[in-house]
Amino acid sequence: MCTVPIPRTVQGRSFRPALEGDTEFGRESALTESVNCRAIRTEEARYVCHHDGREELYDLATDPGEYTDVSGQSAYASSLHEHRHLLLQRLMSASLPLRREWAY
Repeated sequence: MCTVPIPRTVQGRSFRPALEGDTEFGRESALTESVNCRAIRTEEARYVCHHDGREELYDLATDPGEYTDVSGQSAYASSLHEHRHLLLQRLMSASLPLRREWAY
């Protein structure tokens, strides 16, 4: 692997641990952003929040193809709440400003 130092101003993390077989590397969810929506995916579900306020929730255990939106079903109210919260946390952590690094 390269031994090039990573500048402090670069966001993100090295994938090196994953490439070296670290099974604990990574996050419990994946954040996706597009022009009209933002989404969070966990092992259990995918939650999509559209800019117009619409929401979608897919149960990946029973619907891995994401064909049936279960966001309106009362049985999924807890999962919907959990994924809303998770998306908000990830968006807030992703938008935190970088620490200033002065060249002098």
